[in-house]
Amino acid sequence: MMLNKWGTSASASAAVLFAALLTAPSAHASDDDRARRRDAGQHCVMNVADGSVACYNSFRDAIRAATDGRVADAPEDAHLAATEEYGILADPILSVSYQHPNYNRDRDGATMTLRGAGGCDSDDGVEHALYDIDDIDTKWDDTVSSFISSSNCQAEYYEHPGYGGSRTGWRNSMADMGAMEDEASSIRWR
Repeated sequence: MMLNKWGTSASASAAVLFAALLTAPSAHASDDDRARRRDAGQHCVMNVADGSVACYNSFRDAIRAATDGRVADAPEDAHLAATEEYGILADPILSVSYQHPNYNRDRDGATMTLRGAGGCDSDDGVEHALYDIDDIDTKWDDTVSSFISSSNCQAEYYEHPGYGGSRTGWRNSMADMGAMEDEASSIRWR
């Protein structure tokens, strides 16, 4: 059985969504599409280059999709992907964001794998940017508690859309985002 962010089944979520659509003054197709993607699974792949999102029931399936099938044996446990013994974080993956601190180690949680058109080079210029997480998937706005970067990238997570407010600083990873936990609304990679 597939469970969404709130621990309910997809059919229960669909019923709630259907009821909300009947009572909403207007509904946009993009909002409907986002709701369906969210309910598809808790491990999502967000393409920063084109804004597409697809969600999967397992972390392994999400990584397989994010790497276009090049990595088919990622661990099911997303926490293990943050350890050095698994070299699964590869181009075009920019970073993996985790719902809970310490890369979801202490409890099951959702993941958002962010991919771009390629990795990062060695200069200090911004290579990829996500202006507002909410524009692509509302589930992940103010949800990230830890992250690990990939593809030679460092990430900087910002409190507000448009790279405003508090920020993490440029990092390869953060097991605990401290005051920025559940606050990130935009991201840059260099």
